[in-house]
Amino acid sequence: YERFFTEVQSLLEEDGLIVCDNVLFKGLVVDESKLDNNRLQKIAKKVRQFNEWLVAQENFHTTIIPIGDGLSISVKRT
Repeated sequence: YERFFTEVQSLLEEDGLIVCDNVLFKGLVVDESKLDNNRLQKIAKKVRQFNEWLVAQENFHTTIIPIGDGLSISVKRT
């Protein structure tokens, strides 16, 4: 996700959007009590790290929407 985001952001004009799906990974990103599988723990950790990186991008305003497996909408700022 991060590599894709980094590569396409230069193609966007002001107010352009990047939408990412599955950013809550079945709710496992926010509710670690369900994580009894090591493989799922690793995936949830990577998705959580991406979300933290994503909201820290100063040239974008990002909102994460808890619909389905989670959706992020990032709008390019000037």
